[in-house]
Amino acid sequence: MPYFHQDSMRSISSDVEELFIIGWKGKEDVFNRFINKRLSNLKKIIIVSPHEKENGEITKELQKYDKYRGAEIEVIHDFETFVLKEFDNYFIN
Repeated sequence: MPYFHQDSMRSISSDVEELFIIGWKGKEDVFNRFINKRLSNLKKIIIVSPHEKENGEITKELQKYDKYRGAEIEVIHDFETFVLKEFDNYFIN
């Protein structure tokens, strides 16, 4: 992860309540450890992955970390559905 992204995440991490995971397997230990240390208000994780329903790899990886365990997990099964049908539900109030 570029340093700029790390700095940005550090500055907002205590305010994050929803985490979107798009096109990622959840296996980057450095990122997961960072999230586990920093996200004190995480309530929901939205996973956009066509394979999550079948094998649950991302969910299994996330459950290794304490901060993820209490969060509600929602799965959207493809990026097109996320962009065309679900995006507005999250970002437009």
